[in-house]
Amino acid sequence: MKTAMVALSRGDEVVVTCRRPGGVGHSAFLLKDIETLLQGVGWGYGDIDFIGAGTGPGSFTGVRVAVSTAKGLAFSMHKPIAAICSMDAIALSLPREMPVLILVDAGRRRVYAALYQAATRKNAIRLLPITELHSVFEHKNILIAGPAVSKYHEQIMELYKGWLAGVFTTTDGLTAQGFLKAAMKSLASPVAPGDLTPLYLQDPSVRKAEKHGI
Repeated sequence: MKTAMVALSRGDEVVVTCRRPGGVGHSAFLLKDIETLLQGVGWGYGDIDFIGAGTGPGSFTGVRVAVSTAKGLAFSMHKPIAAICSMDAIALSLPREMPVLILVDAGRRRVYAALYQAATRKNAIRLLPITELHSVFEHKNILIAGPAVSKYHEQIMELYKGWLAGVFTTTDGLTAQGFLKAAMKSLASPVAPGDLTPLYLQDPSVRKAEKHGI
């Protein structure tokens, strides 16, 4: 399931979080959710020091909405942006004792995949068919996590039979605390609003063609 998340933090502590199913209509409730959270804790936009934005990889529409909303807020408030790779944030949400393979659904039985050790990405994010996953990531005793896990659970268990330390199958593995940790790391090199771009690993026109069955 696609999930949209908004959170407010103070220092290294998550104060409040709102999660809801993403997808169609994402843009209609994003700003409303932000305002609701601010009102709930008695804050205003003037109390915001920076904005963290998920840049993907993931749903083309969801990433575009997140990035455009963050840019609009940052422009209007003159605040820096922490650009956050969603896969990095998931890795920071999980145990660090073993290698973790993060998977995000890319459609048409493909996944975005990256291997992490101690929450540090060890390779460039790959886009590949789920059937080729094991041939690219031949690792034993790993944890596999991410929003693609529930969709491809049977295939993953077959591909990594006897090799897995575990499969993390909650909604998508991403927590607000992991997102905050990724944001704080990203703030070491903040992004100006005009420079914030989505992390696309395939051309949006290809996604449009796929949607219409071309």
